[in-house]
Amino acid sequence: MTRAELVEKICTEAKIKNRSAAGRALRCIVNTIVESARNGNRITITGLGTFGPRDKAARKGRNPRTGETIEIPARRTIRFKASASLKKL
Repeated sequence: MTRAELVEKICTEAKIKNRSAAGRALRCIVNTIVESARNGNRITITGLGTFGPRDKAARKGRNPRTGETIEIPARRTIRFKASASLKKL
């Protein structure tokens, strides 16, 4: 499903007549999830799952072209854990 299809589905299900309003609502939800994770908070959406930050430690890797060992720096990523009802699908 594309973003446009998701906006259309939001319009239909929520009975929003204006696509731009539905698009703004979707953008607001995504931005809120990203900003909360960036600030170190977990976001739980019942029936969907939990979004949250995850810190990855620095590690050694290998350059596939040269075979040389390289250092991969530590970083923060976002993790999604599906809810039990979503896992049943």
